Amino acid sequence: MSDELIGNDLVFRIGDGGSPEEFEDICVETDFGELGEEKPLLDITSRCNTSRKYRGGLPDGLEIPLVTNLVTSDEHNRELYRAYKDGLPRNFQVATKDSPEEAFNFSAIVRGWKIAAAVGEKGTFNFTLKIDSEVSWASVDEE
Repeated sequence: MSDELIGNDLVFRIGDGGSPEEFEDICVETDFGELGEEKPLLDITSRCNTSRKYRGGLPDGLEIPLVTNLVTSDEHNRELYRAYKDGLPRNFQVATKDSPEEAFNFSAIVRGWKIAAAVGEKGTFNFTLKIDSEVSWASVDEE
């Protein structure tokens, strides 16, 4: 297997809430945008500095647009909708199909949802997830 990955090599998974947590592929998922974190810049410049000095603040997880096919009977669509209504975080994972050890694990809240169905086109369920935890890269963070 090559180390280069394309979008089809990645799967978006939702946790079952158990202990230990087990993840299931969200098979109706068609796109999940971008996954990651960003630290705000904190200006720590003092009078003795000759240029601006910065430090990274606390990491903030990105918002993830998750697009799924609009299959109203799909249990994962229903779980995501319920997570929005409950307002409680869920555990998610982005992993490679061939290696579950290569995974990014995180918790997120579902902060929005909408459906789109243009005439003659497939319908989609669009969820907005907001990461509310650290994003851990399993194969690196466990070394």
